[in-house]
Amino acid sequence: VAAINMDDVHAETTFQVIAGKAADGAVYASRNNIYLVLAEWTYYQSASYTRSVFLKLRLSGPEVAFDTMMWAPGQLLNQYAMSEANGMFRAATTSRAVSGWWFDTSNNLYVFDAAGNEVGAVEGLAPGETIKSVRFTTDRCYLVTFVQTDPLFVISLEATVPKVLGELKIPGFSSYLHPVNVTHMIGVGRDADPETGTERGLQFSLFDVSDELNPRQSAVRILADRGSDSEALNDAKAFQMWSASDL
Repeated sequence: VAAINMDDVHAETTFQVIAGKAADGAVYASRNNIYLVLAEWTYYQSASYTRSVFLKLRLSGPEVAFDTMMWAPGQLLNQYAMSEANGMFRAATTSRAVSGWWFDTSNNLYVFDAAGNEVGAVEGLAPGETIKSVRFTTDRCYLVTFVQTDPLFVISLEATVPKVLGELKIPGFSSYLHPVNVTHMIGVGRDADPETGTERGLQFSLFDVSDELNPRQSAVRILADRGSDSEALNDAKAFQMWSASDL
């Protein structure tokens, strides 16, 4: 890990070797910590399964030090599937049954304390589906899964153990969720056939989560048809919202 002093161009860059195996997944940083993700095959009762290992690094100016390690069953989608708030680290994963078929999936949300101990979880969401997008706020998680329709889960993180508050099912899915304000989010993704799950054109949705028990899609715009594409489906930097002009 390299630490670069952005206030002093003449300061030396410091380097710290943390692990022998480089992070092969997403990287998430808060103000005080960096989390590196390793995808790892492991075994349980002679059967194999995938888990996500999180290396927590403590930041102090130019100093970087290993703090702790934690793990959760399943694979992480990207950096948006991680979050830290009030000393708690949260991660959402898609897991498969031990040595199960590819479609034996379920989705989970885990909470760890500052020492790396698992203190809460909600597991088994949307069996047979996979996570398509995640967005955290301080005390909420918005999670999208997909196989034929798009469930949007609203999950409370106010208590140690996460709690599902509401769920919305619509055709298609969102690959990226962007908060507009405390009650609305924009979803960028694809429309899909509700019967077969066949992906179709680009879909831009406005979600109203003011009633967390009953989230709803308050507006939707579908562009083009199957074969259309957008960089924003895979790269959040291709999406921009200019709130000053409502653009």
